[in-house]
Amino acid sequence: MSMPPQPPQPPKPRMTWVDARGRYWRVERVGPRWQLSLYRPAVETWQRVGSWPSRGEAIQAAADQDDVW
Repeated sequence: MSMPPQPPQPPKPRMTWVDARGRYWRVERVGPRWQLSLYRPAVETWQRVGSWPSRGEAIQAAADQDDVW
C-alpha cells in the first residue's frame, strides 16, 4: 500500500546566513511579506533593510547590498 503524495512544504518562517563578506543576514516571514534584516555587531541588534513579497526576492536583495556596512 502506498502513501498518498504529501503537499509541498511551505518555506521555513525564518532563515539566517553569513555572506562572503562576513555579514549576518536574516529573512523572516512577517505577515504576508518577507522581512530582511542585517545584524549590526557594534550595537548588537538586527537592522531592518526592507520587506519583499517573496523569500527569494528578499534573499536577492541581501546579495545586492554590497554598499551596506
